[in-house]
Amino acid sequence: MIYLVYGEQELLVNKMIDKIAKDTLKDIDEFNYIVLDAYKNDASYVINELESFCFSSDKKVVSLTNSYFLTNNNTQGPYESELIEKYLENETQDTT
Repeated sequence: MIYLVYGEQELLVNKMIDKIAKDTLKDIDEFNYIVLDAYKNDASYVINELESFCFSSDKKVVSLTNSYFLTNNNTQGPYESELIEKYLENETQDTT
């Protein structure tokens, strides 16, 4: 399952993401709740995390922060968003 959480107020966005994680995962740890930053992680790395198996849980939540490529205010330059778009078109049922 894919969620897009966007908003101007970072506190509310983070609360919503935490709620999704708590509702999805039995126990939250660093292996099943991954937070990535689009400024620091390229699309290939993000997709690798999305596809990797989690040993500590049957589900995993991956949060991608600073997803500037989704906005009109793209001041960071090109991002391989087409790779993420292609992945999302073929998402697996175990991805949340």
